[in-house]
Amino acid sequence: MKKLGNKGISTVAGAVLFIILVFVLQTVLFLTVYRYNSSVQEAIKTENERIQEKIVLSSLRTDNSTGVENIHALQVNNTGAITVRIRAIYIDNQFLCDPSAKSINPDDTYVNPKETSWVLMPSGVKYNKDSTITAATERGTKSTDLEGRLKQGGEGRPPYESHKFYLGPLMLDFTKFYYAEVYPQTAALTSEWRPGWSISAGTGTIAWNITVKNIDDRNITINQFSSFTLWPNDEPSSRRPWYIEPPPNSLTQRINVNETAEIIYKWTTPKTNQTKNPNTQSIYTTECRCRTILTFFGIFHELDGTTKPYGQTIPFEAVLVEKAPIIQVTAWPTVIATNVQMASTITAVMKIGGNPVVGANLTFTTSAGSLSASWAITDATGTARVYLTAGALPATAIVTATWKAISSSTTVSFETATIQVTASPAVIATNSTMNSTITTVVKLGANPYAGANVAFTTTAGSLSAQSAITDVNGIAKVYLTAGMLPENATVTATWITITDSEIVRFTNLYVITDRQSYARNDTVKISGLLRNVNGMPIQGAVISINIAASNGTIIWSVNTNPTDSDGLFTYDLQLIDATPDTYTILATYQAYEERYCSFVVS
Repeated sequence: MKKLGNKGISTVAGAVLFIILVFVLQTVLFLTVYRYNSSVQEAIKTENERIQEKIVLSSLRTDNSTGVENIHALQVNNTGAITVRIRAIYIDNQFLCDPSAKSINPDDTYVNPKETSWVLMPSGVKYNKDSTITAATERGTKSTDLEGRLKQGGEGRPPYESHKFYLGPLMLDFTKFYYAEVYPQTAALTSEWRPGWSISAGTGTIAWNITVKNIDDRNITINQFSSFTLWPNDEPSSRRPWYIEPPPNSLTQRINVNETAEIIYKWTTPKTNQTKNPNTQSIYTTECRCRTILTFFGIFHELDGTTKPYGQTIPFEAVLVEKAPIIQVTAWPTVIATNVQMASTITAVMKIGGNPVVGANLTFTTSAGSLSASWAITDATGTARVYLTAGALPATAIVTATWKAISSSTTVSFETATIQVTASPAVIATNSTMNSTITTVVKLGANPYAGANVAFTTTAGSLSAQSAITDVNGIAKVYLTAGMLPENATVTATWITITDSEIVRFTNLYVITDRQSYARNDTVKISGLLRNVNGMPIQGAVISINIAASNGTIIWSVNTNPTDSDGLFTYDLQLIDATPDTYTILATYQAYEERYCSFVVS
């Protein structure tokens, strides 16, 4: 007997069935996304046409039949191009009522274009001439005026205020509108949330963050097809949508009655999978002013447990896509000294398209040292300044100026400051035209420092200047002239709090040679000056000259010619096969003696 086997679907038939199933699912998904996208575009088109609405309050009637003067009706003039419906009344910015309720206005509160209509008030609204009254349309356009002004017939042209307040099930909080940069692959935030009213062109992939409150009496669930769309007023012509990022492991977001909720938008297309993300969306790369269209899709949760479709569109003039600012940061000087009160001026200049940005609040940070302030406001030239002082140790400070996501940096080096003073010659004659050159070298680290204002003082004699500026080699010079009396002058150079000193001797008997180095058979020309204790020249004096080798042995002993009327003396010493050595000249006249001059024979 033949056994009957179980019959099943063949491998080929199963594969075909699977392909058909996938195709059907993709078709359904495509049609769903297409239907929602079409709805979004239709809603945007409708709102763009209706955004032209405008209203003006023109008059107010009161009733004092009860003994208390109450507001009876408010006259609204529709100066726009479409029919409006008055849905909210505010007194002094406090919500009063929805006048479209049949218990207040049985015939509703529609006002046709270019027409005027009286909107009745609920009973018991007291009249106060100093209070403001506001009427808002269903779409959020509102007009405000003083009650007293309106009661008088609104003499003159009433002030017109057009603000988007947008009544509906979800009410937008305009003070909480942000954007943040996101990582292109994962949409993870790479910056903090920043105010969304303006953004730099070319910022890249971003997310939006809005805050809404459910002011309906029903809970609302919005789905993944809810979007945030930018629509440039002029160019470019393309609109860019961002679809919501629902809570984790969900494709919807529930907003209960009276709940305030953040809604995040990240994606170029709606999410269709709880774990797989669509692509991120980028901001425009060119300048443009955009209207923002918020479109919500979802369901109302009715009080009886059933659900009904929910949809709402909120348009508002919101986002300015502008050229990215450029911040240029410079420092002067770029090298400053440690442990002194020296500062580098940090200058930040901010421009957009070559034009200065005025009133921008720049924040400043540094990796080393300390800043005079952590922020500064740009002036009429787009410039903001702070000052950097060094720390105790050498370092390189990176100073950064930041505005929103734009930043720029410069560097300042902290170095140990040194100052070195030398005098040449170190001995000069009293009451003479001779002077000593006082040379100061200022360095920061190993590098000469230009532009340092060095102050000079002396305990004797006189200086050619009280200060001097270092040149590119870090050198500053002044000149010291001796006084009448023989003494030691201490010359001190000071830069900020750093000092160094050198001693210059004023002598009555001064000796010098024409050179410092000679060959073995050269002539050494010796000259000098002689002064008395009062600094006056001594004439006719013969100076004794002893010249000793480095071991102290006197090699030559000679007498000079008599001093002239200026106290000047000379002597030419002829060397004959002199032994190479360093020789010191000892000049004496009575009690005067000088032994600081020397020369070399090589």
